[in-house]
Amino acid sequence: MVDAQNMIEPKFEASVGMSRKWDAREAGREVAETAIKNLSRPPSFFLLYSTIHYEKHGGFKEFLNGVWDILPNGTPLVGGTVAGFLTKEGVFSRGAVAVGVSGGFTVEETYAQGTRKNPKRVAKIVSDSLSKENSLLLTFLPGPSMPNVGKEKLIVTNSKTMIAIAPKALEISTLHFNKGVGREMEVLETDWSVGDVTTSTFPKTITTTQGKQWVGKYK
Repeated sequence: MVDAQNMIEPKFEASVGMSRKWDAREAGREVAETAIKNLSRPPSFFLLYSTIHYEKHGGFKEFLNGVWDILPNGTPLVGGTVAGFLTKEGVFSRGAVAVGVSGGFTVEETYAQGTRKNPKRVAKIVSDSLSKENSLLLTFLPGPSMPNVGKEKLIVTNSKTMIAIAPKALEISTLHFNKGVGREMEVLETDWSVGDVTTSTFPKTITTTQGKQWVGKYK
């Protein structure tokens, strides 16, 4: 006998949630709860974004702890910090937003650090840790992080000496102190592969760039 019910593929579902609460843990709970409450099944993966305000209102660790108070243990989670976000309720420069997605598919998550210092190494680590069965690659890469000069991050000068040494100083800062240009395109342009699939033939690649990234329970 064939179980017709089990032959039906689970439908694709996606639900958006948000929070505008100030407290980090409370915001984490609310954004997770509102993102998954309309799903008929536990999420297959979870996209999470917040503004930087929670760093000073409980901390990002507490924010993630709040999310995991609600989210089923082991749910693949990726995301990061953003300057702002928009939903059907409006555009906001403070708060958190998330997307819970469920369906008949599997999701792998992985991460590597040091994109500014050695983007090719990061691409290699990521590609080696993913299986070849994937048909969609979603990447989250950090943008630029400019070094401080005294108390300032932006220096306006007419000094020919400063103008001459600035490019080399930025290069040293990027390679040795991880402060400088993002080098995200160098990660994507590296000839790396996922199983037998190379970046040039990978079906779909979606890339986002922002500040801090979260993968699973790691920050």
